Amino acid sequence: MPEKADLSNIDEAIKLIAPIISHEVRNPLAIIGNSSYFIKTKLGKDGNVDAKVERHLGIIEMELVHANDVFEKILGYARMPEAKPKAGDLNRMVSDACAAFKNIKTDLPKAGPNVSADADLVVRAIKCVVENAVQAVGGTETADAQGKVKVAVKKEGKTGVVSIEDAGPGLSPDCLARLFLPFNTTKPRGIGMGLAYARKVLDRHKGTVTSEKAKSGAKFKIALPLVL
Repeated sequence: MPEKADLSNIDEAIKLIAPIISHEVRNPLAIIGNSSYFIKTKLGKDGNVDAKVERHLGIIEMELVHANDVFEKILGYARMPEAKPKAGDLNRMVSDACAAFKNIKTDLPKAGPNVSADADLVVRAIKCVVENAVQAVGGTETADAQGKVKVAVKKEGKTGVVSIEDAGPGLSPDCLARLFLPFNTTKPRGIGMGLAYARKVLDRHKGTVTSEKAKSGAKFKIALPLVL
């Protein structure tokens, strides 16, 4: 597991670069997007748009969406608000986090544990870990988990626990050593902010997110303090 000091140094570096990303990169992207839209509307006026031109304008729009998504994740990590925990149903948070994905197996108790959490932050953190699992099993752009991801909720001692298990290829020892560091990824188009974001959220709740030993694939465990 990386030393806390290493993570602190990375966090400080991300905070320094965040305003530059926001102003010097996102603003030009917005201008490119507006210009692309203007060109598209002008080309389509006579109803006769060159197929290749239309396809390349579509590529520009798609890549702009991807670039903005990348910057949103970096800025979301750098500018994370302070947590404002209050009593909340962990079942509800898990259900909200999983709503964006298809074919996820869930095992939720009839009465969910009542935990101390800033629901907005925790839902995003759970969603990040679930998304990681969906991608590990080859989830498509429509976020289909293909029935190979299981999310369960239970109580353990004084904590409410969410376990996220996938049937993917698992994690290499090298990946495990850097698992929760920002920008640590093995995906061709990933930026490695999801698990780092989840860890930062859980740290602010005096909770934990850890990698657990699994028979196959990967398993993560999120623990939050119960409201007693």
